[in-house]
Amino acid sequence: RSQTPCTVRLDPRLHPLLHRHAVVADEDRFVSTFDGHESFLADHAVGGQRILPGVAYLEMVRAAVAQRALLDSDDAIAVRIADVVWLRPLAVDPAGERIAVEVALAPMEASHASETLAFEFRVSLHENGASTQTLCQGIVRVEASNDADAFPLAASMAAAPEAWRSAEAIYADYDAQGLVYGPSHRL
Repeated sequence: RSQTPCTVRLDPRLHPLLHRHAVVADEDRFVSTFDGHESFLADHAVGGQRILPGVAYLEMVRAAVAQRALLDSDDAIAVRIADVVWLRPLAVDPAGERIAVEVALAPMEASHASETLAFEFRVSLHENGASTQTLCQGIVRVEASNDADAFPLAASMAAAPEAWRSAEAIYADYDAQGLVYGPSHRL
């Protein structure tokens, strides 16, 4: 029985959402373990269940690409996440077992128009050393940053209606719908 070469790196400085890094064949894999007591899970409940927020999946992918491409916060780059397919939410029961999540990055061929670094990504449950159930997937690219791509926040705010709702009113509406955003998710 042949073994696939694997290099594992344990580094507490990877990222709060990424705990271990392994390279298996041509894929980079990042595995994280959660118990439901993390603020991003404890303060995000849907229908009474602690659910990993969608933006946490995207941040895990962004951080994995930054680790893989050795990006520095001073680099003038843009990480673009596209074609995201959400297949299943991740619910974590704080009274149950810890849950492992894997982010896998598989390199894609560089486009001919530019030398963009691109990966297919997959976020999955990780059990017994293997990816078992895909939670979301998509494509992520590292490109040169372009100021023209920046979101026009000032123009958007100027065009907004003058009547703003209070944060308390918005969170009360969420609560009534079964979406609980605790202190770590509030403004």
